[in-house]
Amino acid sequence: MFQRATKSYLLKQNSGLSNEDLVTAFRDADKDKSGSLSFQEVQDLFINMGHNSEIPEDDVIEYFKSLDLDEDGQIRLEEFQRVFKGIHQ
Repeated sequence: MFQRATKSYLLKQNSGLSNEDLVTAFRDADKDKSGSLSFQEVQDLFINMGHNSEIPEDDVIEYFKSLDLDEDGQIRLEEFQRVFKGIHQ
């Protein structure tokens, strides 16, 4: 679902799913420019992606945990990109 939400966002921006487009989406979502996404930034990403804005907070928490591969409470670019690795193959 996160992949669909991000793809929807990228298409709205007239972007594709290239690595450069994913980096751009990540940087757009990284509002505080910390180099990682907080829970709030991931939640905002869902809210700003149209039909996925109705996702309950508990579900966003689960998505966040699944993206936070090193369980440090932040999503780094490498973790974000890893979600999309299979799309590019």
